[in-house]
Amino acid sequence: GRYLIGEPIDEFEIIYELLDEANQRIVAYVNANHLPFQGNPHEVMGTTVLVAVIHKGVVTLGALGDSRAYLQRGTSLEQITIDHNLWTLSILDNVAADSALALPHGDALARCLGTFYVEDKRLVSIAPQPDIFRFPVTKGDTLLLTTDGLIDFAGANALASEDNILSILLAENNPSLASLELILLANRGGGGDNIGIGITRFI
Repeated sequence: GRYLIGEPIDEFEIIYELLDEANQRIVAYVNANHLPFQGNPHEVMGTTVLVAVIHKGVVTLGALGDSRAYLQRGTSLEQITIDHNLWTLSILDNVAADSALALPHGDALARCLGTFYVEDKRLVSIAPQPDIFRFPVTKGDTLLLTTDGLIDFAGANALASEDNILSILLAENNPSLASLELILLANRGGGGDNIGIGITRFI
């Protein structure tokens, strides 16, 4: 949809429309280049996605996959999203942590963008169903959107990564420079995955 300045907006509609359009483009690409589709549906690559709509001091966030959104407020860094991988979703489904972490390919996406069913060897798009998070922000807050390439390589483990990320966010006020510092941090840690970062500071 299109909105005029001053017109009320529907943040949920914006998120669902964006994700549905992106999903349809993935399906259309496969149909245009790989028909007749005779493989396993899991052979079609899915992707992680975060969409944030910021309006009147409120963030509405749509999330699929294992990219993460963090809110930094003062000296705290809170993870907003839930990772949609087999490890995390198994634990949330009451599987014992040690059993869940022993799953082969536990980091594989259990929910993602790229949802469809196959009919007559052709993909048919299914509208994605993201997690939706909605929260107010205040002056001094920072919103960080990042792929797992940052979390996985910014420290020896997830907690160390989050400590290192928080240190950079506290030390560098410029969002562009903070993004660069975070990318350099992950690259110094091995840089074994794509690193996508978006930072919004509320002043």
